Amino acid sequence: MNKIKVAIIGECMVELKEIDDVIYQSFGGDTLNTAIYLSRLTPKITVSYLTGVGKDHFTTKMLSQWQSAGICIDYVRHSTNKQNGIYSIQTRDNGEHFFNYWRNDSAAKYWVQKEDIDHLIAELCSFDLIYLSGISLAILTTESRNKLFSALSVCQLKGIKIAFDNNYRPTLWDDDIETRNVYSAMLKLTDIAFLTFDDERKLWGDTTKQQAIERTQGFGVNEIIVRQGKHDCFVVADNAMYTIPAQRVSKVIDTTAAGDAFSAGYLAKRLTGGEYEQCAAMGHLLASKVIQHHGAIIPETEMPIMHNAMTELVNQLANCQIVPIAVVDDPKKAIKVAQILIENELPCIEVAFRSNKTPNIIKQLRDTYPQMLIGAGSITKIEQVDLAIEAGANFLVSPSINPNVVHYCQEKGIDLIVSINSPYLIEKAMEVGVMTMKFFPAEASGGAPMLKAISAVYPDVKFIPSGGINPFNLVNYLSISNVACVSGTWLIPPALIEAEEWQQIAEFIEDELRFVRE
Repeated sequence: MNKIKVAIIGECMVELKEIDDVIYQSFGGDTLNTAIYLSRLTPKITVSYLTGVGKDHFTTKMLSQWQSAGICIDYVRHSTNKQNGIYSIQTRDNGEHFFNYWRNDSAAKYWVQKEDIDHLIAELCSFDLIYLSGISLAILTTESRNKLFSALSVCQLKGIKIAFDNNYRPTLWDDDIETRNVYSAMLKLTDIAFLTFDDERKLWGDTTKQQAIERTQGFGVNEIIVRQGKHDCFVVADNAMYTIPAQRVSKVIDTTAAGDAFSAGYLAKRLTGGEYEQCAAMGHLLASKVIQHHGAIIPETEMPIMHNAMTELVNQLANCQIVPIAVVDDPKKAIKVAQILIENELPCIEVAFRSNKTPNIIKQLRDTYPQMLIGAGSITKIEQVDLAIEAGANFLVSPSINPNVVHYCQEKGIDLIVSINSPYLIEKAMEVGVMTMKFFPAEASGGAPMLKAISAVYPDVKFIPSGGINPFNLVNYLSISNVACVSGTWLIPPALIEAEEWQQIAEFIEDELRFVRE
C-alpha cells in the first residue's frame, strides 16, 4: 500500500515546564506537536519533519523521541555551529499558558538559508502535502522565507497540497505590516488554512469571523477552518459552511497544543478520505483529550481511536454494488473470471484465502489487471495479511474480529473488513476502529429485515451483506441506506468455474448486473 507522504516544516525546542514549582524538561514546538499526533493517528500517513537541529547534547535525545513517535528524520539538517532553541511554559489556573523564548539564533532559523533551491524544490515536491505554521515562518530569516516561498510556489504548480496554520505570536515579529505581508504571501500558496480566530483579530483587527473568511478566500484558499477554542468551529469549502460543535470538557488542565492537535486530527481524517464535518469532529476530539493533560504531548494510551471510514474503498465498492467472491485454486481460471467481470464493467473481485495458492492467484490477477479492485477474503492470521499485501490485494476481509489481525492491518495501512451479525459484534468492531463490516452469514442471521433494524441504530457503519445472497433477495439488501454493496459466490459459482463454463458464467453475470443496474 502506498502511504500518503506529509512534510511538516517547523522547529522543535527544548521545553522547560513548571508544575507546582518543579521544572520538567522535554521537547516541543507547534508543528512538532502536530507531526507527533498525525503520525500516531493513522499508519496510512508517513510524516517527515523538516527542520534544523543544533550541535548541543539535546539533539540525540530529541531525534530519538521523534523516531519513537514514528516520524521520519531523513530531512533534518544538522548545524555545526548553532544550538537548539529553548522555551519555558507557565500554566495558569484556568489552563491558559504563558511562554518565554530563547530562540533568536537557533539552528532551525537558518536551515533553509543554506539549502540549494533546486534541491529544496525536489525534496518538497516528493510529498503529497506540506504543512507549516505562522511560527514556522516567523523564526526564519527573510532570505530563508523568500527561498521557501519560491519552493512552495513550484510545489503549488505541481499540485502538491499545502496546509497553513496561522498560529500568530506577536513577539516573534518585528512589525505588523511585515507580518501581514508574509501571511498574505503564504496564504496565496495555501490550499487548507487553519485559522484561530483570536489570532486573526490580533493580526488583522477582525471583529467578525466573516471578515477573516472573506479575506482568506480572497487569497485563493479553497478550504478554511476557523477555530474558536471551546466553541464551535467552522469549515468553509465547496461553497458551503459547516458548523461543528466542540467536545465538552468538564475540567481543563492545560491548553498547550490544543490547536496543534486539532490540525493533526483534521488532517488525519481529511487525508484518509473523511468528509469536512468528520474531519473537524476528529480535530475537536483529539484537542479535547490534550487539554485534559499537562504538557503538549499526551500519553499514547490516552489517544482517541480514529475510526477508519475507508471512504475511498467504500465508494469503490458501492459503485460495483456486487463483490463476487471467487473460490478458485487455478490462476488461469481466476484470470478468465476476472476478464468476464471486467467485460461486464464489474472491475472487482474477492479471492477466498483457502490455500497456499491464493497469494499467487492474487498476484497474477494484479499483474494482469492492474486497475482491478482485488480483495483477499477469509483472513484469519497475521501471516495471511503479509502474503495478501505482498501479492497486491487492495483490501482484506475477515470472517471474525481478531484484534491482533485488526491492529496489524492498521499498522500496515491496509483496509480490513470484519464480519459481524449482532449489535454486540458491531460494538466490538467499532472499539478497534473498524466502521465497515460484513454482515455474515446474512440470511442465517435474520436477513434484510434484521440488517435494516440494526443499521438504523448504527447509521455511521457501512455494511456488506454476504452469505445466502441470491438473485431473489439482493435488491432487498441494496435498498438499505448504509449498505455499501453485497458479496457472495453466487455470481461466479465455484462449480461453474471448475467446469470452465465461461459462456454460462458470462451470461449469468450479464443478466444479474442488468437487473441490479436497472
